[in-house]
Amino acid sequence: MAQQGLNRHKDAVTTLEEAINIAKELNDLKLLRRCYGFAYDSYDKTCNSNKSREYFELYSTLDKELKKQEMYRVK
Repeated sequence: MAQQGLNRHKDAVTTLEEAINIAKELNDLKLLRRCYGFAYDSYDKTCNSNKSREYFELYSTLDKELKKQEMYRVK
């Protein structure tokens, strides 16, 4: 059962890498942020701490930038 879960997360990582490429092509930063968050979670669950940390940092950086842009729009 645990192996099935691990395999699903590995499959998810492959799909997420494709989604990340599409989000970049579309220049859809909100979608990209979401993909980075899901990639962080999936890599974390496959015990790939290096990739998990990489995607967490990408998510965090992009999230801060998007929030900053939103604040400028509100002002």
